[in-house]
Amino acid sequence: MKNSMVEGLDYNPMFDKEIKEQIDVIPKDKFYRIKWDKVFKDQAIKNIMKEPIGYLIFYAKKVVSFLFITIDPQDSRYWHPLHYLPVLLLGITSLIGIVLSDKKSYKFNYLIFVFFLNVFIFSAATILPRYKLVILPLQIIFTNTLIEHIKEKFFNQRKNN
Repeated sequence: MKNSMVEGLDYNPMFDKEIKEQIDVIPKDKFYRIKWDKVFKDQAIKNIMKEPIGYLIFYAKKVVSFLFITIDPQDSRYWHPLHYLPVLLLGITSLIGIVLSDKKSYKFNYLIFVFFLNVFIFSAATILPRYKLVILPLQIIFTNTLIEHIKEKFFNQRKNN
């Protein structure tokens, strides 16, 4: 996990001697990229098998970073309130909206499935800030579910009294 970071890293495989040696022996044919990717896949499997708990914790950090705010960001400007507060608020309100959504609705269940599928897939790879845009529309829909629930619970109650 020496080169692993939540938001990714400009990692150059040429710095790792073992990987560089494996890449250097790959023939430069039409299957070069496939064989090149296999080197990294094999190395990833080897690393995960060597330290499964560490990578599981790392994956959980990436999920939290993707849903809410990045843990240990590289950029010092990340901690500007105009950046992290809306992201955090939207993450929290969307998860509450998911909990409050109509589970009998196949449409909501489909959206929930797509939401978590995106979260878990993107969290398995490098998380770049632009990737959060994929779940933004779903976060807005689920946040709206929370707002509708609040409106029904508090504002319709006053009309009935």
